Order: sequence, then C-alpha cells, then structure tokens
Amino acid sequence: MSFLHPAILAAGFASMALPIAIHFLFRRRRRPIPWAAMRFLQEAVRKQRHRLQLEQFLLLTLRCLILLFLALGLARPLFGAASAASATAPRDLLIVIDNSIISALRPNDTTSSPIGASTGAPELQRSLDEAAALIDALDPARGDRVSIATLARPATLLIDRATPAATALRAAMTQLSPADAAPDWPAAAALADAWSASLEDTRRPSLAVLSSFRAAVRPAQSPLPAVSQATRDARLAATRPATTQAANVALVSVEPVRAVATTTDRTGLGAQVRLTLRRDGPVQALDQAITRVRLHTSDRLETQAASATTSGQTPTQPPAQASIVWEAGQSTAAVTLTTALANTTAQRTSVLYRAEILSDDDRLPADDRRLALAERRGELRVGLVARARAALGADGPVAPAEWIELALSPARESDLTIVRVEPAELSPARLSALDALVIVEPNAIRRGAWREIATHAARGRPLLITADPTSSVQTWTDAALPALGLEGAADPEATTHEPPLRLRPAEPDALGPLAMLAGELTDLAAPVSIARSLRLDLENAPAPLTLASGDPLVVTTQKDGLIAILTVAPSLEWSDLPSRPLFVPLIQELVRQGVSAGSPSRSVIAGATITPPPGAAELANTTSAEAITVAPDQPVAITSSGVWEALDDTASPLATYVANPDASATDPTPTPRDEVARWLAPWTDINPDAPPGTNATARIDWLGAGDPTDDRATTTAASARDDDRFDWPLLVLAGILAAFEAFFARVASHAGRDTAPAAKAAGARA
Repeated sequence: MSFLHPAILAAGFASMALPIAIHFLFRRRRRPIPWAAMRFLQEAVRKQRHRLQLEQFLLLTLRCLILLFLALGLARPLFGAASAASATAPRDLLIVIDNSIISALRPNDTTSSPIGASTGAPELQRSLDEAAALIDALDPARGDRVSIATLARPATLLIDRATPAATALRAAMTQLSPADAAPDWPAAAALADAWSASLEDTRRPSLAVLSSFRAAVRPAQSPLPAVSQATRDARLAATRPATTQAANVALVSVEPVRAVATTTDRTGLGAQVRLTLRRDGPVQALDQAITRVRLHTSDRLETQAASATTSGQTPTQPPAQASIVWEAGQSTAAVTLTTALANTTAQRTSVLYRAEILSDDDRLPADDRRLALAERRGELRVGLVARARAALGADGPVAPAEWIELALSPARESDLTIVRVEPAELSPARLSALDALVIVEPNAIRRGAWREIATHAARGRPLLITADPTSSVQTWTDAALPALGLEGAADPEATTHEPPLRLRPAEPDALGPLAMLAGELTDLAAPVSIARSLRLDLENAPAPLTLASGDPLVVTTQKDGLIAILTVAPSLEWSDLPSRPLFVPLIQELVRQGVSAGSPSRSVIAGATITPPPGAAELANTTSAEAITVAPDQPVAITSSGVWEALDDTASPLATYVANPDASATDPTPTPRDEVARWLAPWTDINPDAPPGTNATARIDWLGAGDPTDDRATTTAASARDDDRFDWPLLVLAGILAAFEAFFARVASHAGRDTAPAAKAAGARA
C-alpha cells in the first residue's frame, strides 16, 4: 500500500496529538477549597470515578480515530497495481498502437499531427497523438521507461523499455503507417505478458491501448485473449472509442473462374473474373448507391527464357469495367468481368489480375484494391484410361472412350492434349506427366493401381471416374473407394430405370465445379434421360447433378485434388447424355475446374506467414521498396499488400505471391464505450457481466475526447484508478465516527440529568 498524498498523512498523524493534549490539559490538578457539603460530593465522585474515566477514554479514542481515518482518506491510500510501489517509484509504460487496416479510416475533419507524422490516416494519427501525450507525461529523471508495440498482424514490439527522451521513439512513431492487416490480439497479449513478467517489483506498470475500437478492431465473435495476472495488475488506459459514423465499400475477393488456363486462348472468350464487394456501416448509410469497379490484366513470364525480373511483362490488356447498383439495405454484391488474354508461346506464365473500386469519397481506400494470380500453361495433358477399340470388340459408331475424347477435344485444335493409357500400363511414371486423369473402364484397373491413382490425385491432379460401360456389375468400387479415402456404400449392380429418369440440378450455390454452368444448366439438363446408373451413397460428397429419383448423377469431393464420379457410363446403352449438349461442358468443367482447384494458391492475406521455396534468400515487394531477408526453412510474415517475389542469391525469381488487404477487418461501425470496457475485461479485473454504467465498467483510464453525452470524468494513464483507491470508504467511516462521537459526548456530559435523587440522598444523611 502507498499514499497519493503522504504529506497529508503525516499532518493527520500529527493532529492526533491535539485531542490528547486537550484531554490532559483539562485534567490538571487544582487547589481544593473545603466547604460544608464537600464530604458528600467527594463520596459521590468516588462512586462514579471509574465510569467517568471509561467515558473519557472512549471519547478520546473516538476523536483520535476520527482524525486518523480523515488523514488516511485525504492521503488517498492506493492498493492493487498502485500499491506495488510508492507513488514516486519509476514507471514502466507499454503503449499498444492500433495500426491495423481500419486505422486508415479518414474522418470528415482531418487535422495535422503534432508529432509531424505524415500518415495519411487520421484514425492512426489520433493514436499517435495520444501516445505522444503519454510519453510527454513521463519523467526521465525518475527513471520512467516506455515500450511501444504495434497491433497489426503480426503484433510487433517496436521499442523495448526506452527512456521517454529517446530519439528512437519519435522516429518510430513518425514512420508508423497503417498496415493492410487485421489486429493481432493474441500476439499482443503475449507481448504484454512478456513485458510485465520482465519488470522489477519496484516499478509501476501501466498499459495503454490506443485504438478507435470500431467493429473491425473488436470482433464480436472473437473475445479478447486472456493475459497473466501480472499484466492485469498493470493500470489499463485506453483511448475513448470513436463515435463518428462512417460507411465503407470493401473489395472482398477477386477470383478467376479458372485458376489454371492455357497460354493460347483458342476460344476467344477471354478470362472471367468474379469480384465480390461488401458494404459496412450504419443502416442509414446503406442506401441506394452505385459503385464502379475496374479490372486490369497483365501477364508475368515465368519461363527460363524470361527476364529474371518483372520487366518481362507483356503489355497490359485494356481494363474491364462494370457498375454495381446497390439496393437499399443491400450489404453484399458480386459481378463477373471478362477480360482478354494475350496469346503467348511461353510454356508457363502467370496472369496478374488487379481489381479496384473507383471512388472519390471512400474514407477507407486501403480495401479498394485487390490482386489475384492465375496460372497459364502451354497445354493441359489429360490421361484417358481405356482399352483400345479392338480389344473391346466395339462395333458401334462411337466407343465409350471416344465420347469422352470428343467432349475433351470437340474442335480440331484444342488446348487439351489427350493421352490414351491402357489400364495395364498405369504406373507412377506415366501418371506424373499428366495434369488430369479420366478413367472410363475402372473394372480393368488392377487393385494395386488404385493406390498409385490415389497418390496422383493427392498431388492436386483431378480424377474423373465413370461407370464401367463393359458390364453392369461394377467390381471396381470395392478397391477404389477405400484407396481414394471415400467413405460410403456403392451398389455393385447397376440400376435400370424404366421409364428413363430426368436430371435435376442442385441449387446454384451448391454446384461446386459446375458453377460456371449455373445460368444454363437447367436448360442443358432438361432433355437428358438416364436408363441405367450406379447407385452411390458417399459421405461428404455433394452431388451437383442428381436424377429425379434423388440418386446422384455426379458426385464430387475436394481433398488435395478434385475427385468426381459419373454414375453413368459414356454409352448410349446407359443414357443419351453423350449425345446431348450437356455432355461437352460437363466433362470440360470437371476437368478444367479440377485442374484449377488443384493448383497451389499463391494468394495470401496481409499479415499471414508463408514458407518461401528452398533456396530463397529474400522476399521483395515489386510494388514498393520493401524487402524481407529469408532464413532457411523459416516462415516469413507478409506485412503489406502487393506482388511479392521470392528471390535467390542471384536475384532470380523462384516464386511469386500476391498479398491482399484483410477485408474482414474493415467494418467502421462505432462501438459503445461500455461494450469496449466489457470486451477489455480479460486485460484487467473488470467484471464482464457488470451492467453498463457501473463502476465495474469504469475501471479503465479513458484517454482523449469522447462522447460529449458521457459525463464521466476523463483521466490519464498516470492517475490512480477509482478501484485502486480506498479513500472514500475511509472518509465515510470518519463521518460515521464523528456522528457517533457527537452523540456519545452528549451522553457522557450528563447534561440535563435529574439531580433530585442525589439531593434527597444528601438531605437524608444531614
């Protein structure tokens, strides 16, 4: 325990001598003067002496206690974190500055920063101003120290226990700018715990969290991580939550419909890219509006013959644009843009898509841009596993495998290269050269080969299996399903449907790899009739197309690669599907989207960590001057958005990544202060279940200008918290004792006591 005003305490203790002195001064001996009735009075006094002495002692004790508790209350004793050291002990302050993406929000009234920081982000500027004020309040001569941590993922300790006058503090704060990442509260909690554990017992710890505490900073579904008791013992200060209303439109995703395409666009249809947008803010801000978006496309060469730097880019294609019309109250929207792709002779390239929102008054421009990478290959090699026509003894116009071949390559020139593979010739060497695998005669696959096929699919290569057209008994399911890790049951005997059944497409959002056909799938499926099919009941395998009976026509499952099973054989004896317009797009989409789904993602969210490829020495952001040194086999955090290249010792590129702003952390909706106080409960001793407005939610030192309707006092982090002081109970106790002393002094004075009985007793003795 310590005292905020030790001088008042000393004066209070000294004042206790006053009633003691008065007590003894009034008890000084006087010279007695005998008179006639003296004998009777002396006898009465002797009988009451002990009671009178006890009353006087109690009165003296009460008066001393009144002065004692009054002195203690005015001296303001401090408990809890404040009692860890005296009020004059050196202080350690940890400042956590929110520099996450929402800190780039611009209010209506922008002001310049007194510390000279040119951040272009007023929300962050407010936090920097508060940090400067806290640092200026410290006393370097007393030994005060300050540490600064940033909150954006990954949370980082910038300055560790520096003196307030250190020039590094100002330099760090001046160069601080908003990141593109979300807040990293778990890492910040770990930093705070490490900081509090390293402090000496003689120092006063204080923790300040500087943030706007908008909805993006305080996600409702993620409670604040708990900290150690040492951290909770530190006095907690926080900036008052922002109260200004703001609306924001964020570009949530940019997804190429095909993540893998070929370098020669023989169809001339170009590439389709789906853009998803989200509106956040108060309900009254989600009115009717129009948002314009634009998509740029450029190729980035990655062949050995290409330049080692990004200067090998081909000319950028003309941008595609669209306008999104928002209805009142609408919060999400999506649009698909088509952009041209330049043909190239390179065997492997990647195309860079750069989407942006065109707006002049967006108050959070950080989430208005987004990047996506798609791979382009010279060809896609598709293995077709089936026996030769002569071995089958097929005498029809088109053999089952030929239907698949026609669907994969309907034109003379195709970017899909079909490789015929005999079932007996399947081997890891043959499979490694294939981008996709289609098995038309699964009954002919030997049991051990299914494990090799499963290994091929585990590398992200799509696998399409059809029912075997050579027999109505499907013996392959017993070996194939366990090898592929598919759980469920299959009827080995094909089911005949009389009359033939029609098809029923799934809902658009459940089409999976057939999503591109959503607009026309119903019309394409209408004329198809199924006379025979294989019954499958697989777990976690959705069916984008089913029969009218509810049995699946196509089941898909996405593990490391896409596995699709067509429950009918490509034969007119099973159905008329091969001769219908649906068959070509069905097979094409299953193969192409399967290849795209198996392509490794090279898109990350700012703040995430990646493991660079072996041999990488540096990660360089091609859109800025930022570079990160890479240690062997160590993950690296991508801290800002842009195009990043992993370079070896000779500055040759090994891999390319795109980092995008974290659009999940851009909701600008303000949060009431009571909710923020309860959310911060794990970092202090606040009761999170306390009702709003109670003292339990007021145990945080709120910094800066807050809500003008809030009449609670504003304090600084240097002041003592109400819950750490015990002054008001002491003052109340002193008042109670004073009232009791007044009453007891009245009683002990014997004023108004009836003296008649004493007089009668004296007369009787006379």
